[in-house]
Amino acid sequence: MPNDQDKQKYINCLAEITALLIKTDPAGLMHGCPEDEYDPEACRILITITKFKLKEEVFREISRDFKDSLQISNVGQIIGDEVWKIKEKYKL
Repeated sequence: MPNDQDKQKYINCLAEITALLIKTDPAGLMHGCPEDEYDPEACRILITITKFKLKEEVFREISRDFKDSLQISNVGQIIGDEVWKIKEKYKL
């Protein structure tokens, strides 16, 4: 069972991923949409960065997820480096 410190780490990490998606807006969703529009993608990215250990795997999975869910290609290349920095920051 995760302790409170671990829970907070994941909450903060998810918040940073969400902020990154809002800032970069890879799917062009932020024009007239609510701030939580990228929450599902942010959650999937959090799962991805905890599951995969190689940078290339993380990039590939992010790209695949966005292609499957929003029909957008190469999102892993667009935000992958920033996502990887977040992964390293939180030691996931």
